[in-house]
Amino acid sequence: MSPRSGMSRGVTTGQLIASHILDTRKSGRSENRIVYTPINEQGYYQPDPSHPNQGYLTPHWGNLKPLLLDVGSQFRASNTVRET
Repeated sequence: MSPRSGMSRGVTTGQLIASHILDTRKSGRSENRIVYTPINEQGYYQPDPSHPNQGYLTPHWGNLKPLLLDVGSQFRASNTVRET
């Protein structure tokens, strides 16, 4: 196989893989915009009082389909705090 044909095959393979990844991500829910209503309670995000016009960039991203995990919480740490 000539270097040129090897490169051509590599480019073709890369394009096929990229196309597959892009098709898979079409259902990733990144375009599902939501209207975020702030929750004024402890443990929830609170806007910076120094910047009252600062909005919420991407609150819907918590609902994204993970790229390499089965679910977003697959390797999440436990909420258990152990006292020593």
